[in-house]
Amino acid sequence: MKHENKKFTFSAKRVSLLGVLAALALISFMLESLIPLPLIPGARIGLGNLFITLSLVWLTLPETLILLLVKCLVSAMFGSPISIVYSLIGGLLSVTASYFMLKYLEHFLSHTAMSVAAAIIHNLSQLVVFAFVTRTAEVIFYAPYFIALGAIAGAGVGVITTLCLNLIKNPFGIVKTERETDKQ
Repeated sequence: MKHENKKFTFSAKRVSLLGVLAALALISFMLESLIPLPLIPGARIGLGNLFITLSLVWLTLPETLILLLVKCLVSAMFGSPISIVYSLIGGLLSVTASYFMLKYLEHFLSHTAMSVAAAIIHNLSQLVVFAFVTRTAEVIFYAPYFIALGAIAGAGVGVITTLCLNLIKNPFGIVKTERETDKQ
């Protein structure tokens, strides 16, 4: 699906899709929090980011940022309060990078490659925030592990994203570009 400029308009269908994506992102967050990864405490696969990526493709950037904010706020209620700082900063940077990759590099990069890049950006930004908050520069030595975990998790999320995009072309029939909207 080509990424083109989409108009930011709220409709019942768009809000419904945003609600469904938010619910799925939160459910996947809750489910994966039940599966601890042995390498790094608090590390997650990031399946909830699948729905953020789908939102970027199907909806607008402002709608995706609303989804990210809802995901981070509700997730923080079930985790530690400080996690919202890490989640928001990592999420904002990775969503911004993903948006620009979709807008300018979609013809050159697959969704899997974009997802890998976004996951690495997310992980590294969280590592930098952690180093800043704890005033511990030594945590930067974890960067290779965060890059590797981000690449693996991002590849998995990217493959699932590609499968979803191939199966669900236009949810609720709401994905309209400016060109299609101008014709009406």
